[in-house]
Amino acid sequence: ARSGVVDILAAGCEDGEVKVWHCYPSLSPPSFSEGQVLEGQHEGFVNGLHFAASSYLRTLLVSADSKGTVCVWRGDVPPSSSPLAFPSPPPNFTPIQKLSMKGMFVCDCCFSPNGRYFGIADWEDKSVYFWPCSNIDEQGVSSPKSDIIAQSSRKRKRVIEEVFDSFESEARAREVKIEVLEREVKEKEAECETLTKKLESVDILSKLEKVQDSDELEEVEKDVKQVNQKFEDVKKRVIRKEGSKA
Repeated sequence: ARSGVVDILAAGCEDGEVKVWHCYPSLSPPSFSEGQVLEGQHEGFVNGLHFAASSYLRTLLVSADSKGTVCVWRGDVPPSSSPLAFPSPPPNFTPIQKLSMKGMFVCDCCFSPNGRYFGIADWEDKSVYFWPCSNIDEQGVSSPKSDIIAQSSRKRKRVIEEVFDSFESEARAREVKIEVLEREVKEKEAECETLTKKLESVDILSKLEKVQDSDELEEVEKDVKQVNQKFEDVKKRVIRKEGSKA
């Protein structure tokens, strides 16, 4: 994971550690500061890493592992550090919140772009869960006395229901649009069928006016029989349709 404002790189490890570096991509070749090892919070593989909105002096990092532990870290970047200063000391991250997902195999995690929600992906049941977030302002500054991720199951359920309700509303709206389009298509098909019949009738009348002998009359008679057969087929279909409605 890489912070969007301060050039900080984080990596999750199989032994439960998280390693963090300042990085300098503008240098050739790119260079890195001495790394900080974040340890003591995870026992499983650290699969998920994501930074919240950050400023030049503070950033938030969340990590999640294969045993369902989620940890929120606050990184205080020394004031003397900047993306242009080199070398600079490693960022100083400390844990400020720890959550247990009761053995869930978390394969990824993410803050929403506006910082209002936090989501995790469960590998085993192929589900995504959402929680509301608090105390994250535009600079990523949070209160050390309050939780970043709301742990209430009721709030979690409410957020999930809001997301699903939004999806369901959109799906219903699309179904209505499809139904309207299907009706319009049927109406156009009926208009085309009527127009086709009129054209066939006009064509037959035109042929009748030009008949000169019995052979030509026989050809027109065949056309008339075909039109009559189509008429009977449509008539039967309409009668069956009206009978099913009754």
